[in-house]
This record gives sequence, C-alpha cells and structure tokens, in this order.
Amino acid sequence: MYAIRKIIKTDRGKATIDIDIPEYFGEEVEVIILPAREKEMFFSYYMAKYQEETGFVKEVLGNEKEDVWNEV
Repeated sequence: MYAIRKIIKTDRGKATIDIDIPEYFGEEVEVIILPAREKEMFFSYYMAKYQEETGFVKEVLGNEKEDVWNEV
C-alpha cells in the first residue's frame, strides 16, 4: 500500500486544493482530509477506535463469562 501525507496551507476563501497523484496509484484513490492543527486529537481518536475493533476487545473484554465482577 502506498500513502502520501502532506500538510498544505489553504486560502481561507478557497475551497479547493490541487494534489499531484503519482501514476502508479492508478485511476482510483481514497482521499481523507483532516485539519492539521488538531492532528494529535484525531490520531488519538482513531487509534482508540481501532483498538475497540480488535478481536481481543470483542471476544474477551466483551464476553460476560470473562467479566470478573459478575460474581461480586
């Protein structure tokens, strides 16, 4: 998988940006646009979301049989 990460300054009144896409990316690409000044917050949020979706979380932590507080 290839990825390009760029932080681009935009004009406040301009709603478009130009991105040069290498030919080897093919005819279809995925574009994700995030505000740069809040990237740490977004990174933390998405990392937490990825962790919620792991098999461990779904199968072990989400399993009532594994909950040690059920017997208290």
